[in-house]
Amino acid sequence: EAMAQCMCEEFASNYNKLRNTPKKLSFLACHVVRIHLNDVPLAAIAPNSLLTFRTQDTRECVFVMEHLMTGTFTKYNNNFGEVYDTSSDKNATASVNARHAETLLTAEAFSHFTLHESGGSMLVCDLQGVNDLFTDPQIHTEEGKGLG
Repeated sequence: EAMAQCMCEEFASNYNKLRNTPKKLSFLACHVVRIHLNDVPLAAIAPNSLLTFRTQDTRECVFVMEHLMTGTFTKYNNNFGEVYDTSSDKNATASVNARHAETLLTAEAFSHFTLHESGGSMLVCDLQGVNDLFTDPQIHTEEGKGLG
């Protein structure tokens, strides 16, 4: 997951350098954290708790951590080609809907850009986040070994 997010930030940097890009975008930085089980409170590693992944050989918990995003979290597209257009939300103001529409078009253009930029070997999708700061993307690869 962390590798995918870093690769997406590199794609975003290249995308943002394009001359006619109306809206810039970026990906939230994330950090891989490894904690030895002896240092984790028992309640945190109980079944159905926050830290459910444990390595079998090192007796450690490994997880990805990122800063809390504030604002309205929105999903723009998913792993299956679906696009989530809520730019005509009757409960939102016209400016909020316009900003969402612009970000949605940016997300779709970015997904297309990654396919082109990678020579057809990768597609970044499952774009979601707050405004133009995205998180938790998926990278589909030509050989079927996705990242994220």
